[in-house]
Amino acid sequence: MLLRNNTSFIFLLVVCCLVNGVSALAQQHSYGRSAPSEDAFKPDTSSRRGVSLRTNLLWDGVAEPNIGFEAALGKHVSLGLNAGIKTWPRWLAWDNDNVQNTTHWRNFAIVPEFRWYPREVYDAWFLGVDLVYTHFNVGNITLPLRLYPEIRNNRLQGDFYGGGLFGGYSWWLGKHWRLELEAGVAVGLAHYGQYECFHCGPMLDDVRRLALVPKLGLNIAWNPVERAKSARKAEKDNNESK
Repeated sequence: MLLRNNTSFIFLLVVCCLVNGVSALAQQHSYGRSAPSEDAFKPDTSSRRGVSLRTNLLWDGVAEPNIGFEAALGKHVSLGLNAGIKTWPRWLAWDNDNVQNTTHWRNFAIVPEFRWYPREVYDAWFLGVDLVYTHFNVGNITLPLRLYPEIRNNRLQGDFYGGGLFGGYSWWLGKHWRLELEAGVAVGLAHYGQYECFHCGPMLDDVRRLALVPKLGLNIAWNPVERAKSARKAEKDNNESK
């Protein structure tokens, strides 16, 4: 109950901050426009900069609501923040506790990140570094690649603190929408209690260990500022020349 109350409040606070940040930056972009001049009709290569909101469809697929925010700091670099929360123990919020379904999975995660785009921010390949914090309460789960097999027969509750590297690719789907694919790994300290059963029982061990956490994302992203016409035209010309 403490996890549900505290992490729900933190997650809602993060979401409010992200939404307010996007609104403020979008208004600043709108109000900051000056009267049309001859420069206004020159090719604009900076209109893809600004802010972006995204969600990881893979997290959504396991019923974990999440949101990501990214702000361009320049032509090639950006700063972002991702957050996700799952306060119910089953796959869906309305799944009930019962003998037949003993899967237990609650967690809260917050991940600030820094990205570098060789071509231009929000476009094509990118590399990044991130910091990861997550609080987890899991049991009776089989993870891919046989990661953490003790989760299959015990319940683990604790925290992970770490940092990692990742890379990916961003495709523009239109003027405002993008699709991102990213993968990476984080390494850090996991501190958790290992319990006898999935819902109750005494603590068997207090564990501190070095842990690896893989990162995989299929993100759908929305940019309030539309993609530059000059960039779209250049891409079209490039495809026609092939």
